[in-house]
Amino acid sequence: GAVEELNRQDLAFVAQLGDLINGDEKSYSKVLPLLSKLKHSVYPLIGNHDLCIADSLKADVYKNLGMPQRYYSQIIKNWRLLFLDGNDLSLNAYPEGSEKHQASIVYYDNLTGESERWNGGIDGTQLQWLENELNASEKNAQSVLIFCHFPLTPESRFTLWNRQEVLALVNRFQCVKAWLNGHHHEGGYHLEGEKHYITFKGMVET
Repeated sequence: GAVEELNRQDLAFVAQLGDLINGDEKSYSKVLPLLSKLKHSVYPLIGNHDLCIADSLKADVYKNLGMPQRYYSQIIKNWRLLFLDGNDLSLNAYPEGSEKHQASIVYYDNLTGESERWNGGIDGTQLQWLENELNASEKNAQSVLIFCHFPLTPESRFTLWNRQEVLALVNRFQCVKAWLNGHHHEGGYHLEGEKHYITFKGMVET
């Protein structure tokens, strides 16, 4: 399977781009033991399907996946890897009626683009963290790879709710070399300026 093939490769790390399960928390007990057999460091993300579970379980998804926080960074040699939480604003991520759920409803209802309800966004606190990480990368002459479950550009029904705000921030920094994501199972590639936007195909459909 995929784990055996990756273990045959000489890799610096493996990024898991979200949607490890499809809305059934019992699937974690089947999938996580397989993932643990990887001999490489694994850096996971939360996808929207990871959060289509009972409200009482949503707060601990990142811990169950082995993530230090819902968004985090890693440095490998002269590269800074940034793993974002694209479900920071989300109609799936929080218990119904909670403050974050209500705020996400208001945000989505005020959108003017074509982004779907099952996408998500990045709130102001995480955006400030991202800006701080990018400033630190430029100061230390590091190149940056950004990982997120959702695509950023070109605009489509699959992109982040606040793609324009995030894209404007990313475009300010030459240190960002690529944005890597899942979510849109067909995959895709887009070059904007000198930055690469890569959507990896989903094994579910491809």
